[in-house]
Amino acid sequence: MDEAGLEGAVDIIRQLSQLEIRKDQTIESVSLLRRRATGDVQRIRDVLRSEGYYDSRIRFEIEEPEDDAAPVRVILEMERGPVYRLDSFVLSFAIEDQ
Repeated sequence: MDEAGLEGAVDIIRQLSQLEIRKDQTIESVSLLRRRATGDVQRIRDVLRSEGYYDSRIRFEIEEPEDDAAPVRVILEMERGPVYRLDSFVLSFAIEDQ
């Protein structure tokens, strides 16, 4: 992902990412890694939406090594897509007598 203009969002993503937070922990199973990656995809999507990127594409791939001593790699691919900005909006409230 091109990080230009998203420096703050990238920092937030790194702080929220379970893959990043737990990267030095022993991996119990690939299934657990998959759950962490799936959760991170949603967290990343939420951060990007807060920045106006509603059509982002995020996917992950888990590469299991042939050698058991080698680390398992998780690759996240992100395309932030176009930014959507509101020019104006109107809020309307109906207040009922109590």
